[in-house]
Amino acid sequence: MRNVKKCMEHRDLINIFPMNKHEDLDIAILTALLNSKAGDTSDEIRQNQLKLALTWDRADIAQEEIFREDVLWPTGSLDDVLMEAIIEERVEFVALILQQNVVMKEFLTTERLQKLYEMSLARTDSIHLRNLMDRKINTRRFTYDNLARLMESLMDKYDHSIEEDNMKDTNGVKFTPFKTAGQRQFKWPYKQLMIWSILMLRQKLAKFAWQMGSEPVTSAVAASKIYGSMAKHIHHNESALKEKILEYKDEFELLAKRVLDECHLKHPEKAMMLAERKSPTWSSMTSLQIAASAVNKAFLSSVACKNSIDHTWNRGIQIHPIQVLVTVFFPFLLFSPFLEVNAMGEKTARTFQKILTFYTAPITKFCHYSIMYMFFVALFTYFLLVDYQINCATCIEIVCMVWIFTFLVDELYTLLAFPSLKFHGKRGDWYAILKTVDILNLLLALAAFIIKIEANYKKTCADEAKVILSVNCIIFYLRIMKLYTANSSLGPKLAMIKMMFEELCTFLLLVMVFLLAYGVASQSLLYRQKNVSCIKDIIILIKDIVFYPYWELYGELEFDKSIETDCDCLSKVNATTYQSEMLRYVAKSKCKQKHWLVYILCAVYLIMGNVLLFNLLIAIFNHIFTKVEEKSNEIWKFQMYFLTMEFDNKTALVPPLSIIPHVYLCFMWLARKTCCRKKFSGIQFTQRHLEFLQLFEKEEMANYLRRIKSEQKGSTESKLQKRVEELFKLVEEELAADHGGGSFNQTLSATQTVKLAHENTPESCPQEPSGWPRTEAVLDYAKMLEEKETKEVWDVVDKDQVKKRKKHKKEKKKKQMQEMENNLSDDSCSDDAQPQVLDSSIIISMPRRTQSSNIQESDSDSDRPRGMRSKKSLLRVESSTEDERRSKKRFFKRRRSRQMSDTE
Repeated sequence: MRNVKKCMEHRDLINIFPMNKHEDLDIAILTALLNSKAGDTSDEIRQNQLKLALTWDRADIAQEEIFREDVLWPTGSLDDVLMEAIIEERVEFVALILQQNVVMKEFLTTERLQKLYEMSLARTDSIHLRNLMDRKINTRRFTYDNLARLMESLMDKYDHSIEEDNMKDTNGVKFTPFKTAGQRQFKWPYKQLMIWSILMLRQKLAKFAWQMGSEPVTSAVAASKIYGSMAKHIHHNESALKEKILEYKDEFELLAKRVLDECHLKHPEKAMMLAERKSPTWSSMTSLQIAASAVNKAFLSSVACKNSIDHTWNRGIQIHPIQVLVTVFFPFLLFSPFLEVNAMGEKTARTFQKILTFYTAPITKFCHYSIMYMFFVALFTYFLLVDYQINCATCIEIVCMVWIFTFLVDELYTLLAFPSLKFHGKRGDWYAILKTVDILNLLLALAAFIIKIEANYKKTCADEAKVILSVNCIIFYLRIMKLYTANSSLGPKLAMIKMMFEELCTFLLLVMVFLLAYGVASQSLLYRQKNVSCIKDIIILIKDIVFYPYWELYGELEFDKSIETDCDCLSKVNATTYQSEMLRYVAKSKCKQKHWLVYILCAVYLIMGNVLLFNLLIAIFNHIFTKVEEKSNEIWKFQMYFLTMEFDNKTALVPPLSIIPHVYLCFMWLARKTCCRKKFSGIQFTQRHLEFLQLFEKEEMANYLRRIKSEQKGSTESKLQKRVEELFKLVEEELAADHGGGSFNQTLSATQTVKLAHENTPESCPQEPSGWPRTEAVLDYAKMLEEKETKEVWDVVDKDQVKKRKKHKKEKKKKQMQEMENNLSDDSCSDDAQPQVLDSSIIISMPRRTQSSNIQESDSDSDRPRGMRSKKSLLRVESSTEDERRSKKRFFKRRRSRQMSDTE
């Protein structure tokens, strides 16, 4: 009691926590701790309170109790708390602290960012980053040079964007004030914060930095690129981590696509400018370049990106591709209204501008290239089949070789001029793979021509040259499929073929297991003993093991010939004399002989191969077809971007005439490198236009996030309403079961006429703080109602028993009167009968035993003694009242709990 009295001296520090209110205990404890120092206003105490709230992750309490309007925080006092909030990924606290006049550009200096990386690398949750640094840069130590190397390997291009403050002295001369390395600031601090969050897999903080930073579309695409590059270097055993990173990648890609679509709905031309803008934040890279490098097919299939690709592909030509092809064959149509070309601005396109635009458009280059390439394939086919001479080189052969050389130069130029960020990035896409095959094929063709010339000089025959040229012809024909990418139907089919080919290579590994198993087993049974003395015998053995089982899969059985006995070999053995029968048996074992098990093995092999494996392959191809068809538009737009960029960088002249501009460009490059300065290429957008695009982009991002938040809020309210309806129905069913199947509304209407205890009890009745009477008062009132109802039931039961007895007596009296009348009529009919006068009252009050014996005894309660009937009715009443008492008690408790919850 003494301790209690001592505690009561500080009543302001006492907090009461009701356990029945289902509140969070941590909130009560944290509120009590904050209230204990509520009167203190020192900065140290407030910082301790803020760190305590940060540890408990209660930003709402910190906003209400700590960051009050009357509190002013000194400059730099929140830096340590902000650093801890960033490391622990307390996004709400980061946003709350930034509202207290904390500037991220002043906070996130080079020194603090280095400290942030060092502290993060020392944590246990950064093992993936340490492993990534080991694989990419072979070190785990953080420096800005190592960070630049790491980001270049992930992004292909990166710069720190450290700001340099240029000031003017009194003479107007610019100079850079001296600052230590740790005091230097970044131009875009939220970019550095987002990169750190991505590398540490802090998705919530990365999205927060994305919202607060500049250029949301390009930043989201860049984040998706970083995540995709990280996923490629995750070990295959860490599948969960890889799936998590790919999920984050898809989330940022979807954000970029939806924000760009939001911009397109507001202003299509500005959205297209955002897709083509060279971002100053991300090393002058465009969103299209980063998305293509990251294989963001969903982003490239957006409406704004589609419009940008189509605009680059057509270059103002407003006619159908068939009309472009017709104009290529009939150039005089350029001077007619048949060709429509939109000029820049409001001016009408002149004739020269119309011609220049037409012949420099990628679609026109593509048409010229396709026509000339088909002509080359036809010429090369004629050379290979008809004009090929062994002892000399023909004119057609020389033309084909020169054409092939111009193809090689054009492919090398296109590969170097392709708008990928690094050379290894150029080899990563689908067209770069084809280019590698094309370059090798062209080199082999030139090598075959050189071999043939050398053989003719030595006056020898070179059949190898014809073999190489035959292989070149196959690749030249397959190269025609590249032209199909311009078609929306055939383009996705190429991706489908590529995926099916990869699956087919995997499928062949399964087929080889069954093929070798059957081939080895069948050959071992057909030949009891086989001699292998030279390489030729080994080749024949491998052929027998692989060749026959492989063709049997396609129905080329020739089963009888493959397993029949070699009679010539056996007859030769029988004609030869041997010293012993064992030697003869050994000689016979080297001949092929039938075996019954080979038939069974062949049947099982064909069932497994033709039925099981081929149907498995068909199912795999069907799955690939369905998957590609679902995303055919995305795949085609992804292909069209690379095709457009490729032909946009090609020269206006196509091979073989392209050698002329290539020679000119080569001399110009040498001149710039040696004696001349590089010509100024101009700027894409001015600083004013870039700022205007950023404001437009940020505004549309805010509109999108606001709309998404309202949709989520509406869906949450609908889910809550649905849950309330389910709970209401559940309570209704439970109450209906307790009250004999009545509905919940009927039960409530029946109870509305009953006055509860707090309505009839005096004011002295003990009540709860909510105003309702206590449970004992409600039970006493229910007991009184039960006694009243029991009394009413007794009265009803007694009245029913009296009515039953009266009715039964009337029936007995009526039956006795009828029997007496029958007896009198029988006596009057007899001859010696004497008239007798019987008193009816006697008959009624004193019935004869014979008459009463004719009446059957009833099993009802009216024929039983009154004590027994009363006892039985009392038992029935007690049982019924007991059930009603239990049901009413449960009902009153539920109703009282609901009233208590409503009052609270």
